[in-house]
Amino acid sequence: MRVSKKGGVSVGTVAILEGGRTGYFPDTYGPAVYDIYFESAKGGAEGLVEASTRSIVSGAQILDVGTGTGNVAFEAARRFADASVIGVDIAEQALELARHKAAEYSLGNVEFRQGDALALSFEDNTFDVVLANQVVGGPTTQRKMLSEMLRVVRPNGAIAVAKSNPADNEVMHWIDDVALEMAHRHSMVPPRPDDNPWRNTLPLHEMLEDVGVREITTERIVAAHTDLSTFMINLMTQGRNLLELVDYVAQCDSSDSGAQARGCWEFLQVGRELIDRNYGGTLQIACEVVSGAKTE
Repeated sequence: MRVSKKGGVSVGTVAILEGGRTGYFPDTYGPAVYDIYFESAKGGAEGLVEASTRSIVSGAQILDVGTGTGNVAFEAARRFADASVIGVDIAEQALELARHKAAEYSLGNVEFRQGDALALSFEDNTFDVVLANQVVGGPTTQRKMLSEMLRVVRPNGAIAVAKSNPADNEVMHWIDDVALEMAHRHSMVPPRPDDNPWRNTLPLHEMLEDVGVREITTERIVAAHTDLSTFMINLMTQGRNLLELVDYVAQCDSSDSGAQARGCWEFLQVGRELIDRNYGGTLQIACEVVSGAKTE
């Protein structure tokens, strides 16, 4: 398994959360599985690019931070054929697939480079637009990444960031429904929704303001719909740890591997039952696209 340095940020394929905990990502088929999942979530990529269109002029220089296998970069390159798009990611294995796709799509205005979102290897004021799709990490890591994005964008240039799993999201409601059902079956007090490990509470609007972004807007985007199998792929591709979710819904002690195994089994059974019964077999995946402009 390939990982970024401790304290890094999820950049495409592998996540290191603050504190050094890592998720699970199988090298043997990782980028291909990741690519299938995010290709199905095109609504998020389209919304992210759309949020910054007012700042994309002829010949614009666009940077996609945490590009993964390139889906946001490709969306920008297709929509703006005379723009120059660079996708940056820390995972070279994902970039290899992105380059293969660029050749297959005959897109000559996009390139991919290996790099760290917390230390971008570009001069100040290089790009007209800087994008970041579905990156995670704690506030300290996120602020560092946003500061780097702001540094490399030109005055009056645009920054747009997609925030996954806002509170108003069927995936979050479903997880909380599963936790409530499992607590009821075992006569336990339900866990607090605020403890849901998938809930993204990072105040991106305020953080962008803090680093010097103005004219900030937030738009809710429906990225895709997912069934249980695709949701499990999402857990792997974003470096999420399934056991963290099991510990939440089944209220397991993380040191009790037997309880976690039983909790995982029950989570999958109850989860499928509730998706079918309450959500018509699929869950709507939503994200928030927060965008703004750099002050002069």
